[in-house]
This record gives sequence, C-alpha cells and structure tokens, in this order.
Amino acid sequence: MGYELLGSFLIFGFLALFGRVKKRWIVYVILSIAFIQTYFVAFLWGMLLADLLKHKWVQSKIIKVLVLLVGIYLGSAPYTSLMGTMYEPIEVWTKNINEWIQFDIDPRLLARTLGSAMILFALIRSKVLQHVFGWRPFVYLGQISFSLYLIHFTFLNTFSAFLFSKVIHFFNYNLAYAITFLVSMVPLFILSHYYMKYIDQGALKLARKVEKKMTAYKKTQS
Repeated sequence: MGYELLGSFLIFGFLALFGRVKKRWIVYVILSIAFIQTYFVAFLWGMLLADLLKHKWVQSKIIKVLVLLVGIYLGSAPYTSLMGTMYEPIEVWTKNINEWIQFDIDPRLLARTLGSAMILFALIRSKVLQHVFGWRPFVYLGQISFSLYLIHFTFLNTFSAFLFSKVIHFFNYNLAYAITFLVSMVPLFILSHYYMKYIDQGALKLARKVEKKMTAYKKTQS
C-alpha cells in the first residue's frame, strides 16, 4: 500500500504544479527517467495516458492490436528470472540499456509497467475492447479487483500453500496445481467480495461523509 499512497501524492503534486503547463511533456520525460527504477513510473505513465486522451494520433487498428499484443507479452513477464524463457529478450535488452545509461533497471519491473501502460493505451482507444470489458462480469471483476489484490498474497501463502502441500502427495505437479487453483478461487473470490462490500466501499463512504462535513464546516466559517 505504500506505493499506492505515495503514488497518489505524486499525481496530486504533478497536477498542482504542472497541470496547466503546456510543455509538461518535458516534465513527464524527466520524471520517467527519475522513477524508471521504481513502480512510481506506473502512476506517471497512467497519468500520461489520461493526458493523451484528447490526442487522436493513433487511429490504425493494426497499430492498436500490435500495441495490445506487445503489452500482453510484456505484462505477463514472471517474477522469476527471464533467462531461458520466451521473455529472455526483455532481460537481454534491459541489460544493454543499463550498461548504456548506467542504470539498474529491473527487467521484470520494466516489463510489467510498460506492458500495463501499453494494454491501457490500446484499451482507451478501442471501442470494441471497451464494449467487451463493459459486460457485467468484467465490471464486477473490476469492482473486486482491489480487494483481490490486497488479500490474494496472504491467502495464497496460507490456505493455497497448505492445500498444495497435501495434494502433491497424491497427484503429479500439474494436476496438484490445477486442483489447488480451482479450489482456492472460490473462497478467494468470496473473501474479496465481502472485503469490497464492507471494508473497501465502507472506507469510501466514510471518506465522503468526512469530506461533506469538512465542506459544510468551511462554508459556515466563510
């Protein structure tokens, strides 16, 4: 959650200082270089994508599809070493970049952040994809995604790890993994649903109440 909190401050600060500056693209470049070795660059690129919405310079369907496919490839890079896998070119190219500019960029971090940005770039420029992800199942998945993100790691390292340690004695690795995955998804989604309903949305409602009271208080003082 540290990245999310500080990343929000980064966005608010950027908008306050450079939101109305016409040449803010220069600031995007400078900050991208400054944060390229951290996940803060994801917040910066997300804000850049929103800033580019008014520009229609990418209209080709072929380019959109290519950007989406490359984004999926980069974004699916695993957390483990990329050498010896289909993602090896990412690590090789990142190593060359690091040697050239004397940085220490993590190839997996760069792949995931750049891949996510490319997927979003294609999504916000494709009415077909927007229509597909507007379907109710995807909307619901978006609603619980933050709750799922918050609890999945703890859940997988407790319930799922325990379950896998038991079934691996009776089945081969692939089947044990499949059983663990399928059995884990049901309680994980149930927990995410109620976390979203009673904690995530509850916190948002509380924040809105506090905001209304503060706004009302300021009006009485003015």
